[in-house]
Amino acid sequence: MSNLNEWTFTADVASQINLILNDKPELPFSKALVEERGKGSRKRRDLTIYDREGKIVLTGEVKMPESPEGRSPYQESLVIDAHEKANRIGVEYYFTWNVNKCVLWKTFEQGKPITERYLEPFDALPSPIRRSDELLHPRVQEQVALFLVRFLERCAAIFSGAEPMLLLPLDVKFIDVWESGLFPLVADTLHAINERYQSDRSFKRNLDKWMREEQGLTLSGNEEILRDNLERSAKVSCYVLANKLIFYKALRRRFTKMRALRIPVAVRTGDALREVLNNYFVHAMQASNDYQTVFSDNFGDTLPCLSDMAVSDWRALSEQTDAFDFTQINYEVIGQIFEGLLSPSERHKFGQHYTRSEVVDLINAFCIHDAKAMCSIQHAEAGRFWCVHISGRRICPGTRLPTKN
Repeated sequence: MSNLNEWTFTADVASQINLILNDKPELPFSKALVEERGKGSRKRRDLTIYDREGKIVLTGEVKMPESPEGRSPYQESLVIDAHEKANRIGVEYYFTWNVNKCVLWKTFEQGKPITERYLEPFDALPSPIRRSDELLHPRVQEQVALFLVRFLERCAAIFSGAEPMLLLPLDVKFIDVWESGLFPLVADTLHAINERYQSDRSFKRNLDKWMREEQGLTLSGNEEILRDNLERSAKVSCYVLANKLIFYKALRRRFTKMRALRIPVAVRTGDALREVLNNYFVHAMQASNDYQTVFSDNFGDTLPCLSDMAVSDWRALSEQTDAFDFTQINYEVIGQIFEGLLSPSERHKFGQHYTRSEVVDLINAFCIHDAKAMCSIQHAEAGRFWCVHISGRRICPGTRLPTKN
């Protein structure tokens, strides 16, 4: 993989697939070819896989993780491009792969938009990479090779009907889309934090104060501890903004006069993005007369908007969310979404903890005697509450998730 770029990586993948097929004759595939052009089209398919009878059974698009289209395998332009190439030659399945994650899609599925036809996501690498040159590391190359075997075996089982296709619940699909979209955002935010922390004394003082007082982190001049603290800050701040975006969109099913959240294409800087989003969050508090605990901000909320590079990704992530029908996502699913955004070990590491609804109900039953006693507990008639601690900010059991009237 010397002089690595998208084409050389894909060519190497095709070679590896062909070696795997030689070693595993039980697989129903004969060969993989790179950069083939569809009939009557100038566009080339990145990767094409044939069955034992010489028929194309799978096509796919491969993108480097640092490229604009490689930020997420769910990126709409990438998915549509891959779909059009598969659809043009009548192939039933295709995939999109940004090296870190690969998604298998069904080309034809009546009544479903293209971007909702995915069957199964695959974590290709245990630890995501940010740059294509990391693929030169022997450990990463070994992980790619193991993934290709796993992917081919799973595709063979699906195509033959030997194993059923996964029926992923809505919340699982949602979480996967958001985790894929959040990774590059966290990476951009961390890069911006690192630069500002080294060059701007005022920013350093404010961030140190926020990490110490809001996050409960121990500050240290130790390079490893500092790096860990800055990474936590990037991750938590991006997840908090993701929390707000999801909550805003979910609220609209109850407060129907709330404006749809749209990030205009003209918004190209982090400062402009922050201004647009803050206007929406103020509007949400005014429309609902509630949820100040969710939508109020502090210094940590400025961090995801430090990088101008991240603006287009926040826009794409917000638009991907609109593909989900929030009338089908009740408060339990919303809770599972947030719980799934971080692994249990990371939730402990980043100070994010979630209380199951039945536990909150029990606490409410013992503790709340007056439904109008405090903050948004006045909405106790909704009957269900959630409790979440995010980045030191307590969203209390009285914070009601949106429900139908």
